[in-house]
Amino acid sequence: MPEISAQTEPDPIATDSPDADTETVAKRKRMGVTFWIAIGWVALVVFGAIFQPILPLQSTTKPDPCSTYAATMANYGISGTAAQLYNNSQADSPRQAQQMADAGTKPPADSISACPNPTLNSKTNAFPSAQHWLGTDSAGRDTFARIVAGAKVALLVGLVAVGVGMILGTLIGLIAGYFRGAVEGIMMTFVDVALAFPALILAIAIVAFRGQSLFNVCLAIAIVATPGFARLSRSSTLTFSEREFVMAARVMGASHRRIIFREILPNVALPVVAFYLLAVAIAIVAEGGLAFLGLSVPPPTPSWGTMIQDGYNVINDSPFVVMVPSMVMFVTVLAFNYIGDRFRERFDVKEAAL
Repeated sequence: MPEISAQTEPDPIATDSPDADTETVAKRKRMGVTFWIAIGWVALVVFGAIFQPILPLQSTTKPDPCSTYAATMANYGISGTAAQLYNNSQADSPRQAQQMADAGTKPPADSISACPNPTLNSKTNAFPSAQHWLGTDSAGRDTFARIVAGAKVALLVGLVAVGVGMILGTLIGLIAGYFRGAVEGIMMTFVDVALAFPALILAIAIVAFRGQSLFNVCLAIAIVATPGFARLSRSSTLTFSEREFVMAARVMGASHRRIIFREILPNVALPVVAFYLLAVAIAIVAEGGLAFLGLSVPPPTPSWGTMIQDGYNVINDSPFVVMVPSMVMFVTVLAFNYIGDRFRERFDVKEAAL
């Protein structure tokens, strides 16, 4: 009887699991095109915020010198030269000014030097044109220049103010989660009280009490952001403080400071940074909300929220005045959210921690 050789069937679990793990790691390492587009947009916003003072942009606080003439052109249907003649009182009526312009009368030299070629592109709430890439606002100021200048406020509120809240909250969470006991009880009581207030209401109260300024807005955002980072840092510290490497450091006689900052903090940093990127997006929206209520940076300093608030009154006639800064804010917030989400996936930060 011929001998039948037994063939060993491959174990699907043993065979597939390494491949599945490898594929998961590979997907996690591939950030994707959308991630790099988001990085590029954020880099562009940062570039504009840093180099705005030296970029060849139009004034962010003064209207276009031709805006007055453009308004006269739009109201009376006359040419730019006639508008200069009428606005400088060389003609008693727009019709007479147009007749003078047709006859070759020149406007005053100072008006020509300030605005050599008046066009309707310079009027308030003008559509985008070659002269004003994103149009003008309700005061005749260049929208593109104000968008670039407003990026500074958005990034100071988002990156710097939230960064301060991250540092303070992380330190509070590390100390509370490591020492526990009465230290944890006292610290987390203050954190819980702060979290009991609605974040936007607390920010409004702080700015309203201290006054309208960029520093006070950043201070309010930092205070509002601190409790969330404290809770996240504490929960991560509670997990890592009982791990073997921390217990080994204790046995070897390491000081509390060394254990906290050399052993626990590097492990706590990943979920904190992932949360930080998401909190930046929330802070930018919060600044927009404060600006809409008139509690952000005082005019004429531009910010995206202030631009939205300024265009609210003309939204029916010129919706793009509101849509342009709204879309810039939307894309920036979306970019930070996407980067934070991809960072979480890349380093396998558990969503429960966030």
